[in-house]
Amino acid sequence: MAKMNVRYTKTAAILHWIMAILIFVTWSIAIAIDDMPLSPARIAGLSWHKWLGTTNFSW
Repeated sequence: MAKMNVRYTKTAAILHWIMAILIFVTWSIAIAIDDMPLSPARIAGLSWHKWLGTTNFSW
């Protein structure tokens, strides 16, 4: 069998890394707000976490 050298396009690679970064940021926000007491900062963090999570998976 012939060996195929298949590469993703630059656009696909960039989108992949953007998604990876957004997932890491979303996860980091969840970890950061986990131990916070109920406060405006926690609510804002939770809102960002949900917004980024929804944005990540709607692509």
